[in-house]
Amino acid sequence: FTSWSSTQPVTEVVAMLKEMFDGFSAIVTNSADVTLIKTIGDSYWAVSGLSSWMHNKGASHDMKQVALHAASLVRCGLRMCNHVLAMQNKREAWTSLQIRAGVHTGSVFAGVVGKRKYSYDV
Repeated sequence: FTSWSSTQPVTEVVAMLKEMFDGFSAIVTNSADVTLIKTIGDSYWAVSGLSSWMHNKGASHDMKQVALHAASLVRCGLRMCNHVLAMQNKREAWTSLQIRAGVHTGSVFAGVVGKRKYSYDV
């Protein structure tokens, strides 16, 4: 992303990020139990199982639940890859876009930012 964006006009970079993140947000919204927790630059961080973790007051998930959450994230990641492929076919400047998706299982950390806003990190 850094090398590509350094050769593009700012308007092109913003248009690409908007198209990418709008598509990713639609994918996450329509994915079972997947939640966006943050964006950092060109990174889009999402988790699965957060709502059930909160419902269970932070109790550990059994392995079946962990596998279901991981599978949900894998499906979401594949849809994101397909979205980027569709973007590459849409504009000449976007043909060199690449995406990397990863899945990890483990603990989540939650805290309150300010007085009411929850913030999550992995």
